[in-house]
Amino acid sequence: MPRPGKAGTARARRRNRAERAAEQAKVTLRPFKRTVNPYAPIEPLSADQVEAIHEASLKILRVHGMMIHSRRARDILAQAGNSVDHGEGMVHFEAGFIEEALRTSRPSYTYKARNPEKSLTIGGNNINFAPVGGPSFTSDLDRGRRAGTMAELSDFIRLIQTLDILHIGGGGSFEPLDLPVETRHLDRSYAAATLTDKVHGASLLGAARARDALTMA
Repeated sequence: MPRPGKAGTARARRRNRAERAAEQAKVTLRPFKRTVNPYAPIEPLSADQVEAIHEASLKILRVHGMMIHSRRARDILAQAGNSVDHGEGMVHFEAGFIEEALRTSRPSYTYKARNPEKSLTIGGNNINFAPVGGPSFTSDLDRGRRAGTMAELSDFIRLIQTLDILHIGGGGSFEPLDLPVETRHLDRSYAAATLTDKVHGASLLGAARARDALTMA
């Protein structure tokens, strides 16, 4: 059979888009609501096995340590009694420090949204659904896989705002590669803050970007 020409292919794509739009118009959107699992967590390991894993973790953190790039963070950890090697950037954690941090951590907290009705509880048996996060590419049925752009990220955030089965706004769902890497986190945060009233994340690759996100919030 002869292959269709460009005009025929374009008409077929338009027809497919129209058919999909008609099908999507029939979809009944679910209202925004919080989801709580009514069942207790499954416990595949015994208490002794969990304790053995915990003790092994404490040993790894004490003997092998963890590399911490921030000098300020290393200073704080040193003041708390941990062994710090600033030359190597390594911190060897005391078991007591870890145990106290675990003891004082909160079991849950409120993640506040611009719309208070869409604030979330993180922790406990609460289940919060979020979109994908982190890839450099986007994809759709018409154009396939390609590098992400800021315009497409904005459209994706608008889609997430429409779908209330998703609790989280998706400011970092994919990278807008058409923007400079030094400043694209600002555009992402601005889009998330203005195109959705749900909670949203931010780029935390470095202290400066984290501060920018807090300032914009």
